Amino acid sequence: MGVIKRIGLTLKSGFGMTVEKFSELFIGFGKVYAATILFLLAGWTAAIIAGYVPSLVSGVLALLGILLLILVIIIAGGIAMSSNTLVDNVANNKKFKLIETIKNDWVRNSVYLVAMGLLGIIVSIPIIIGQFVEGIAGLFFFAIGLLVYLVWIFITQFAYWEYVIGRKGIIESIKSSYSAVMNNLAFVFGLDIIVGILMMIVMVIFYIIIVIVMTLMLIVVFMGGATTPPGAKPSDLLLLLEPGIIATVIVFAVLALMMSVVMEILFKPIYYYTWKEATRKK
Repeated sequence: MGVIKRIGLTLKSGFGMTVEKFSELFIGFGKVYAATILFLLAGWTAAIIAGYVPSLVSGVLALLGILLLILVIIIAGGIAMSSNTLVDNVANNKKFKLIETIKNDWVRNSVYLVAMGLLGIIVSIPIIIGQFVEGIAGLFFFAIGLLVYLVWIFITQFAYWEYVIGRKGIIESIKSSYSAVMNNLAFVFGLDIIVGILMMIVMVIFYIIIVIVMTLMLIVVFMGGATTPPGAKPSDLLLLLEPGIIATVIVFAVLALMMSVVMEILFKPIYYYTWKEATRKK
């Protein structure tokens, strides 16, 4: 089968899932995002309390708060990886059980994120060096480091599918991803380019919508501030603007969250079928 035909069939399968199983994906991603956000809010609250409670050992508590915050972000990332299981379940007509998935996988997924994060830092060492070296040498280190990092991202793009769905170990997942990419180089590279362009188009559309909505809301907010009686104190103006500013921030957060969910629904099925096609036994 030719590369172009394989790319076309993979895109068809991905977008086909999005269209046919939209409600399942929307509800499933909504659950994953809600669980992740709730955990982050609870964890950040605990971290802030631990970091700011006044006591004789405030320095220790501040350090505890920072460590707790890092741990919360890692675990939240592990919860977010449940979306991989969601897509696999939908593709195989299985019911997605969020609580059961989190219970079974959050530790394993969190370990993966830590390991890949550390490997990413190691791969990025030339980029880091380039930030501290002046002149042509610095640019050389940065360019080489950026190239190495992009290659690393490219050859490990299937690792998290191999790890979460394939249930392989971290090293084995990386090896399997490398083999799948190298054995299907034209197919994977071509799909990455097409999907990247499509993602950019969707993001631009969303950014335009966000800018328009934010601009209109800010105009309304500051028009309200312009009606402040002459001689009013700055504090009075702030009190008048505060509700509108808070509402604007909330709307921005909601729109950004909607963009993230839409991007997941549109493109995660494509990445899933790209992985399935690249690892399919010929």
